[in-house]
This record gives sequence, structure tokens and C-alpha cells, in this order.
Amino acid sequence: MNGARDDELTAAAVIEVDQRFGEPTVFTLDLPLTVRGGDLPLLTDPRVGPGGELAVVAAAGGQRACLVWGPVTGQRITLVHGGTGSRLTVHGADASVVMAREDRAEVWADGSDSAAVATLAARYGFTADVAATATVRPETGHALVQREPDLALVRRLARRNGYCAWLTSAEQGTHTLHFRPPPVDQDSAAELSINTDPPSVESLEITWDTERPAAGAAAQLDPRSKKLLQGRVAQSPLAVLGARPYAEIAADAARRTAWLPVTADDSADLHGRLTAEVTANSFFARATGTTTARLVGGILRAPSVVRLRGAGSRHSGPWLCARVRHRIDETAHTMQFELVRNGWGRKT
Repeated sequence: MNGARDDELTAAAVIEVDQRFGEPTVFTLDLPLTVRGGDLPLLTDPRVGPGGELAVVAAAGGQRACLVWGPVTGQRITLVHGGTGSRLTVHGADASVVMAREDRAEVWADGSDSAAVATLAARYGFTADVAATATVRPETGHALVQREPDLALVRRLARRNGYCAWLTSAEQGTHTLHFRPPPVDQDSAAELSINTDPPSVESLEITWDTERPAAGAAAQLDPRSKKLLQGRVAQSPLAVLGARPYAEIAADAARRTAWLPVTADDSADLHGRLTAEVTANSFFARATGTTTARLVGGILRAPSVVRLRGAGSRHSGPWLCARVRHRIDETAHTMQFELVRNGWGRKT
């Protein structure tokens, strides 16, 4: 609370944090309600009321991680006659939710999508970690028109460019808005093992689906010169989390082409839209399981690259951690994870 440990709130029966790549992180605290002087004082406590800001910091394996820092957004109150068994569940989210509180109507002309995101980050006092986008949207063409809250605009621009947007926070209360492609080129931040001694995962479920586009194509007339604009993206430009990319794995991949009915001002804009579509579809494999901070010897975060061992030659190797649901109680720090991959096979 306000950057300092709060022993009363830390004693919550259960603390849950749901980190989902590309979505605001949300959290809950499950607290016991006690009757004092004929009242329930925790229900009027400003720490867990409107305007309160909380951070959840976890420690494991010599690591400390600020899982979330942000405002309280609501409560669920369960009252039992006599008080015993009454509970308060506090709901909150990361600081990016402040970007969703006001609808805006604004025209962003003669600038790139990344420049617009950097401006929005500064508007809220966030540090901007923004990868440049190539397209400049001219006022005389299809300018970027905003008719939504700032957070919705950032997420729309992320989808358009094949990027993801997420917020990270430090224990000191600083926040960084990330806007960049999925970070598949990072070093592995953790290792998950199965069929090894000792394992860090008792069971793992892996699914894959190749009934999806492997390439993208589009064509249209330039709205000003009336010349033909056309483009094709044969496969995602992201680094492959494996030996073979999805575009080489899908049967009859040449015919798995998505034709995009998009409007663009130039070839760069058209290529960016195609790349975004192909990139999103390239993550065709998914793995889910549950582990603990003690077994992993650290804390899983979304997004990050983790290395999977013991899943055979096809599915062992690096994966992108896309979601982690942390559940912290008095006995364990459990992590339910979801991994995605845009290839398979061991990388040499």
C-alpha cells in the first residue's frame, strides 16, 4: 500500500493475480470480515475502497517481482449472520485501466501509430517502451480517427500492426507501457520440466491447430493516385520458437492464404496489416499446466519466454508464456500457465 508492506492486507486468505498478454492485469484479495462495535470497518477502509491503489509483490528463488500495481475497482461482500465466515473480496486492475475511463474523439494525422502510443503513454505519466511502426497516416488520406477511450485505441493499434500492448510496474510505483511485437526473441526467463527428475509440472496439455491462414494477401487502388496497391506476406517475420515455423508445418500451406479486405494509404500500410494477420495466426500450438513458485524456483510472468523440457523432440524448447494466473495463499504460490508457440522442433 503506497509502496510499503501492509501486514493486514498481506494476511489475506487468498491473493490472485491474472496476467494475460495484451490485456490489463487484474487481481483479487480475499479478506475476512470482522464485526467491531456493531459495524464492519473494513467495508469503509479507504485502502480497499474507491481511489485505493494496491501492489502485489511476490518473492521466490531469490527473485522479487511486482505482479501488479493499480487501483481498486470493486468489491464483492459476503455476509454471514453473526459475522463468522463473512468475507470481502477486493477487485483491482493494473494502472492501464485509467486509460479506459474517458471516451475521446480525436484525429491523429500525419504521424505513425507508434508516435500516437508514445504520446498517450506520456499523457498518463507512463514510460513508453514503443517499437516504431512504419506507416504514417496522412491528413489527406486515411488519418487515424479515435472514437474510443485511449486504452481501446492502443489495443486497436496493436492488433493493426501485429503488436501487443501491456503494462509493467516496479515496486517504486513507476509504470511502463510496452507496445511492440510479441517478445519471442528474449532469452528464457524460466524452465518448465515434465518427465524429468524432479519435475516442475505434474501434467501438461498440448494442443495444436493448423486450420488457419499461413499467409496473407491484399490488393486495392491507391485512394489518391488510383494506382494498384498489392501485397503478400508468406509467413510471420517473428523469430520462430522452434526449428520449423508454422508456414512450413501446415499442410498445403500455399493455399492457406487470408485475403484481407482492408483500406490502406500506401504499400507499407498494406504490408503492416497483412503482417499483423499472419503473425496472429502463426501461434498455432498451445500448452497449459500448473506449477508452483517453489517447483520452478522463480516466478512466471506474461509475457516472457520459458523453456519446456521433457515434452519430446517436437514440443520441447522455447515457448511464449501468454498467461499466468497466480494464486497465493498461506501454503503455496500456485501458477496456472498458458504457453503459445509459432513453430515446433528443437532449435539447434
